Amino acid sequence: MDAQSRSSLSSNHRSSLNIGRTSFQVSTRGMNSIDNFMMQDSSETSELDEIAMSSRKSLHLQQAKKYGYEVNSSKNSSEPQIPPDSLILNEEFVLEKTLEHIEEYSTEGLRTLMYSFRWLDKAQFEDWSAKYTEAKTSLVDRSKKIETIGALLECQLELCGATAIEDKLQHGVPEAIEKLRKAGIKLWMLTGDKRETAINIGHSCSLIKDYSTVIILSNEDEENIATKITAATLEVDAGNIAHCVVVVDGSTLSEIESDLTTMTVFVELGVKADSVICCRASPSQKATMVSYVRRYNTSKVTLAIGDGANDIAMIQSADIGVGITGKEGFQAARASDYSIAQFRYLLKLLLVHGRYNYERTSKFVLCTFYKELLFYLSQALYQRQNLFTGSSQYESWSLSMFNTLFTSLPVLCIGMFEKDLRPSTLLAVPELYSKGRNYESFNLRLFVYWVLLGAAQSTALSFLAWNVYGTNATKDNTTMALGVLMFTTLVVVINVKCNVLEMHYVTKIPLISMVVSLGGWMIWNLLISALYKTKDSKIFYVVAGFREEFGRDVTWWGSLLVLIVIGVGIDVIARCIRVEFWPTESETFQILERIPSIRKRLEFRAFGELYHSWTWPHESQIRAESNGPYSRIAKIRSFVKKGGLGPSAATRKRSSTLPTPTELPPGSPSSVTRAADLDYDEEMLPSGKVIRKRQRANTKGRLRRLLSFDDVIPEAEEDSEDDVNRIISDRMRQLERDSSAC
Repeated sequence: MDAQSRSSLSSNHRSSLNIGRTSFQVSTRGMNSIDNFMMQDSSETSELDEIAMSSRKSLHLQQAKKYGYEVNSSKNSSEPQIPPDSLILNEEFVLEKTLEHIEEYSTEGLRTLMYSFRWLDKAQFEDWSAKYTEAKTSLVDRSKKIETIGALLECQLELCGATAIEDKLQHGVPEAIEKLRKAGIKLWMLTGDKRETAINIGHSCSLIKDYSTVIILSNEDEENIATKITAATLEVDAGNIAHCVVVVDGSTLSEIESDLTTMTVFVELGVKADSVICCRASPSQKATMVSYVRRYNTSKVTLAIGDGANDIAMIQSADIGVGITGKEGFQAARASDYSIAQFRYLLKLLLVHGRYNYERTSKFVLCTFYKELLFYLSQALYQRQNLFTGSSQYESWSLSMFNTLFTSLPVLCIGMFEKDLRPSTLLAVPELYSKGRNYESFNLRLFVYWVLLGAAQSTALSFLAWNVYGTNATKDNTTMALGVLMFTTLVVVINVKCNVLEMHYVTKIPLISMVVSLGGWMIWNLLISALYKTKDSKIFYVVAGFREEFGRDVTWWGSLLVLIVIGVGIDVIARCIRVEFWPTESETFQILERIPSIRKRLEFRAFGELYHSWTWPHESQIRAESNGPYSRIAKIRSFVKKGGLGPSAATRKRSSTLPTPTELPPGSPSSVTRAADLDYDEEMLPSGKVIRKRQRANTKGRLRRLLSFDDVIPEAEEDSEDDVNRIISDRMRQLERDSSAC
């Protein structure tokens, strides 16, 4: 935290944090918006530092006058003023000076601890030890008796001194909190630190902004706590507070918990506020707060993250518990649902993997309902054709294997491998996380859309199959031929829907799933005749139907092709209409991230969270070709050095590993130019993707591109800006000539 924030906090936090006023006035001096505000310049910072130093010097002079010792005024006030040794025997002076130092340490964001002692003789200690042992072994009111016996010894203590240690934040904590805030996640900090330390930690980790209105709830104030909470809630509802942070200590929280009405109003204020800081909170109070928030709004999901044993109760009380492994031990990690090494890794866990999990689960459920409705609605419609006798359109063995063999892989693939957006896009634009918070991937409206789509396809395909092939079959007009035709069409439509249309990144895994499902169905039709060699079927002629009868009929295959095209076409048309008139944010960013310049910008914004995977050879290594420019491009891994964002793959040092054959020594360029006559640049993005950027070309090169249709490749961003400037200049000159002619 800068000196300006420290000085303003130390001088104004008692008065400015009082809520006992009619309205909240948020100062916006030096800000151009709520989220992007201008930093104060160095002159203002130095001026505030001088004010703080002057105040400290004045305090030292007052102490010197009070206790009768001289202070050298020529000394810099920032340097410690050492009093005479005789004042050490003055308990009032020692206590005042110690409290002053503790206040300064807390303002700096340090953890403070006071030491004191008391001399005891052997008889006193043995008498107290016997009582303490009896209290520890008591079966009734054990904690109360231990507290009472401990208070007998913790009195008449002599102050020894105070210490302060730095509780340094992990790397990337402020940035991670800011992205979580942009994602719409409310953050509560439950800590055991004292109020001043907790507030300063809130400033250093960006939980409290410079423009935040901090509301302190304390039972030491004369005003009623319930009244202050109600007043604050009304101000938040009225929109008079830009960024609201509620601060409450452990003793006040205990008083609030004793009254159910006050606790309900407090939780309501905490949920509406931007952040809540609970200081001096015990482990049981942390768990209680999480439980109250869960009960207040059951539609919301709570996540608790901690790194110590005192956070176990809180982690287990939340819907999702995350433990951080580190210097505090592994107790929290063992009791949690997910374990991470640093707090900033929570970004990838929530914004990427959490969103992927929600998207995959939603698509899995929707695709499951869709395929069942699409298939079994055709069975219901078929009953009209057989006068509702209950006979099946499909052969019984094939019918029983529909969900197991032929349509299980498509829904599993989309439920396991779907990625609607790149991880770099999700981390660079945290607002996309709102898709899960707002239930945009699975809701009643979307479910009805899928149901109507499946019903329309099933109805259209059923009537088309009966009229296109059922009444016009040239060779085999049995139920077996019509059922296999309809069954094959539905299996193809379901596989195309799940593995191609609904998956944004179609990789080899869904394609393999599609080949296995469709190929397995065809092989099944050839092998099923073996099941009917010793069984006579009066409805389905299975033994030689597919191999010798309708399988050799061209009209059957033609009808199959028509049905597949129409079935998939209905889905494609409905999807195009929806995307054209009601596009979602995900679909918009799917288009944007295909533009090289925008994708590069997104990857650099997400570099801090993803550069480990991008610079690791087995994660992002580009396949090097034996000939051509890409054999050199694949060797370039020093793009990070150019941007100054961290160690590059070419300069990294890893123990117990061998360098890859494509790595170049440090200092390699970040882009490689192809042959000069082709007028193209090859640039590698941070993720390892190679994009092509067109240079400024001469007339000969421009003519060659026109002849080779190379203009489909977008120009570089710099070239586009130059062209725009040139066009504007030409237009201005033309306007000047027209005005002079007039």
